[in-house]
Amino acid sequence: MNRRTTSRFSFAPHRSLLTAACAAVLASSLAGYVEAQILTGRPGQLTGPSVPGYPVPLSSSDPNQVMGEARRFKYAFRLSLAATYDDNIFISRTNKTGDWVFTVEPSITFGVGDVFGRSGNYLRVDYQPGFSFFSENSSQNNVQHSFRASGLYTFNRLSVNFGQSIQILNGADTDVGTRVSRHVYQTTLGMSYAISGKTSVDLGFNYTYNSYKNQVDSDVIGANLYVNWVYSPKWTFGFGGSWALTRVDGPFSPDQTSEQINFRANYQATGKLAFNASVGVEFRQFDGARSGSASPVFELGMVYQPFDGTTVTLRGGRRTQNSSILVGQNFTTTSFGLTLRQRFIQRIYVTAGVQFENSDYNENVRGIFSGRSDNYVTFNLGLDYSIREGLTFGAFYTHRENTGNTLSRPFEFSNNQYGVRATVSF
Repeated sequence: MNRRTTSRFSFAPHRSLLTAACAAVLASSLAGYVEAQILTGRPGQLTGPSVPGYPVPLSSSDPNQVMGEARRFKYAFRLSLAATYDDNIFISRTNKTGDWVFTVEPSITFGVGDVFGRSGNYLRVDYQPGFSFFSENSSQNNVQHSFRASGLYTFNRLSVNFGQSIQILNGADTDVGTRVSRHVYQTTLGMSYAISGKTSVDLGFNYTYNSYKNQVDSDVIGANLYVNWVYSPKWTFGFGGSWALTRVDGPFSPDQTSEQINFRANYQATGKLAFNASVGVEFRQFDGARSGSASPVFELGMVYQPFDGTTVTLRGGRRTQNSSILVGQNFTTTSFGLTLRQRFIQRIYVTAGVQFENSDYNENVRGIFSGRSDNYVTFNLGLDYSIREGLTFGAFYTHRENTGNTLSRPFEFSNNQYGVRATVSF
């Protein structure tokens, strides 16, 4: 399936590596703070915004390097540029199409209070449009938008936080198997009450709506409740659960309700090692369309800094969501990722990462045959040079591929991306 979105504008950059280098040199000529960034989704997805359910957070900035930090009203501006050669822009198994993709992503952050630390009271707004230009396939040119408003306010023992994000996205989706246009709307509201110096209660509500141009739309309403206990300066434990209602468009897509029971723990071993984990079980019902199910769920994360300039990050998780291409089916994703970031001579940063993800599909309605199972492997390598404070230039390479069982054959792909990037803020 090679669905192509009609562009609102047409642009055809020069078809050469020289143009790619010029785009990066242009960024390098600007002054300001830099944090090189390539937007990548969950393991198995190509460069671009993440799939619905995995919204891309807008970039935050270092408060010590942002103009206006000393004032009550705080703000930051950023411009990210990238030139990427993608040898399979439609993640197709049989019809690989390569192209140079040029992206321009300006962004603005502003607000009041603890805008960049986000530990004290604050009100913050982020907006980041993204312009993508394809050298050979100009019909894929697109404009993306990411907006988020968030805030935190504390009343003595009670803290209240909220978030509202809107994303208008265009990119490769591994569930669908090609490039798609989608809108993601997400609303969150959370409250935390300190019962004592060691015990607290967290209550949260969330709503997410995923709207596709040509695929299956869905929305999720959820709530969660946790009790937390500070056992020691190093250990914090939590126990609780969540409830969610998933509504999917279409006559063969029943509404789903799910409940989770989870135990979670945070461990701050030293100033160099931090670990967090949540493990539990999920019970899911399908509005009478089939019998219910029970499955394990988990999330884990680790950050280890053994030496100055060295950071090792480990992440993993397991979750279930509905398919936007296969009617009446869900898929359960289990993923693990390891990233190493090393600084050399204070200015050079090398980043390497490997990620694995398995997605197993299951039917929601009696009589629908399922069984698709995808295995995604991703390898990333990046090199960034901080020319001076406020200016970084870099290069990167990404390899991704999907292999699976017989039913996954139409969705299999192999993909390589490489290019240059630069980001400035002022």
